[in-house]
Amino acid sequence: MLRSHEQSIIDSFFDYFKMVVEDRGENLTRFSTDGQDSILGGDYIFTNSTKFVLTEFKYKEKGIKLEGKKERMLTLCIELDKD
Repeated sequence: MLRSHEQSIIDSFFDYFKMVVEDRGENLTRFSTDGQDSILGGDYIFTNSTKFVLTEFKYKEKGIKLEGKKERMLTLCIELDKD
């Protein structure tokens, strides 16, 4: 059975992101969307309590390219980018 190693990508990203944020003197918290990414628009939300990052992780590059074809995700990104 072919398995995705998406969680290991997430863990590595979080470790790096947390180090960068802490170097700036801030705290970072992460919240898993518990597999509800198709509804919420991402796998994790990272926040320092004033700003947030909504992330969708992919193990393979072709998965990233497919996200760009999802109309709902495109609309969400455009709307979030307005702020």
